Amino acid sequence: MIEHLLQWDKDLFIYLNHLGNSNFDVFWLFFTNQKNWIFLYLFIAGLYFYYLGWKKALVALIIIGLALGFCDQTTNLFKAYFHRLRPSDNPLLEGRIRELMHPHNKSFISGHASNSTIFIWFSIFLLKKYTKYIYFLVIWWLIFMYSRIYVGVHYPADILGGITWGLLITLLISKLHHKIINYLKKKALI
Repeated sequence: MIEHLLQWDKDLFIYLNHLGNSNFDVFWLFFTNQKNWIFLYLFIAGLYFYYLGWKKALVALIIIGLALGFCDQTTNLFKAYFHRLRPSDNPLLEGRIRELMHPHNKSFISGHASNSTIFIWFSIFLLKKYTKYIYFLVIWWLIFMYSRIYVGVHYPADILGGITWGLLITLLISKLHHKIINYLKKKALI
């Protein structure tokens, strides 16, 4: 059963990876690099301050910072436990896939997927009642997820695992955020 799922995951990866076209490689390499999106992250943080006020925004940023740090470390634990080779390191896929990046750490679960899931969905949780345009982040998020397959560094199951882990953490921090804000309101601190 597991072998069948892993084979299906490899086959789906190969299919999705081969949708690529060298004319678009520069775009996808840019898109998959989280550092290129620092201005988006800063803009969204600015929306926190604009819509929530500085105290609530500060609470949100502290929570999301801690969540991302926790997620980053636990993702490394998943990778160490599952020890799954990245597609670009898999000798069975050599010559069969488009490889635009070659990281040599392990693959399951995707840290990019889990961290971006937390950032995007927690931001939507915080800002959805203030602006309906915040849902446009979902488009960015989906393209970002696919970029990891396009550049050859993650299987679809790695992405789904990262999304699942990110959504679980988002659910927990959303509840934590709600409790902290209510506590601060009771103490008349915000």
